[in-house]
Amino acid sequence: MKTLLNDDTDPVPDTLLDGTRTTDGESPLGVEDNVTELAGMPGPWMLRLPHFRLGRGALLRRRDPDGVLRRSRRRHRRSERRAGPGRQHPSHLIWTELRTAAADELWLSPAYRRDVVIIHFTWHNHPDEVTALVARIEAALQPFGARPHWGKVHGFDRAAMEQVHPRLGDARAVFERLDPDGRFTNAHLERVGVREPG
Repeated sequence: MKTLLNDDTDPVPDTLLDGTRTTDGESPLGVEDNVTELAGMPGPWMLRLPHFRLGRGALLRRRDPDGVLRRSRRRHRRSERRAGPGRQHPSHLIWTELRTAAADELWLSPAYRRDVVIIHFTWHNHPDEVTALVARIEAALQPFGARPHWGKVHGFDRAAMEQVHPRLGDARAVFERLDPDGRFTNAHLERVGVREPG
């Protein structure tokens, strides 16, 4: 439950319907590193409004999720088989969340001119293994024109972004015109094609 406070000293409700607030700050799933702080800890909205911290996401047309989910499941099964017989396969995935968003007219929006289903993955802190898994998932979803979430980890570069964001060049031209000195750019924005290299 999210509660808007006027001040950090405002009381936080202890109950909601039949549920009670956790008092020890521990997630019932044992994934404290991946969720926002619990136990009614006040904080700035941008750290409390989401219910997870860092994750991975892909946005696809609503008509595609059946095929996408089948491909994602196959990738997971293959990684389990690679562990070999008799070996414990370490699970890198904590959970998967599905959401939808209606089409809009915002050039860099993941939902630009198409209704989308969003597949969000929250991973354990296994950076090497997760990086490899993300690359395989992106390859599996490539035929669907999947767009990565701008704020999540992904392997897309400028060329890949331009394939799935048809107005990226137009947006880049606006940014270059409004910020000719490159004060609001960095290596990441240049890598994904939002800005021209300095």
